[in-house]
Amino acid sequence: MVEIIAIWMLAKKNSRIAKEKGYTGFWFALLTIFSWVFFEICGIIIAGILFGESLVVYLIGILSAILGGVISHIVVRVLKNKNGFMENQININDENIIEYSEFENQERK
Repeated sequence: MVEIIAIWMLAKKNSRIAKEKGYTGFWFALLTIFSWVFFEICGIIIAGILFGESLVVYLIGILSAILGGVISHIVVRVLKNKNGFMENQININDENIIEYSEFENQERK
């Protein structure tokens, strides 16, 4: 039950971040769920081959599922904004302020 709640919350968060960057949030929520389940199944299979039947298999499955969720979150975080703005979040006195500045693809010197 806790795992389902964690997947739900992470999928909502990734969807919100993708929407803020101008993408469709549904596909990134689906990416989150898919990567979580895929990594969990792969972790269980590999741990089952290595350790046989034990509690270690379940723990490695959960850890690999969390890894899949973290990877999906990193993918969403590194997306470029579609609307041509880069946002900088500044926390001043516990207030979230978002600055928007235009950016251009220029060669770095």
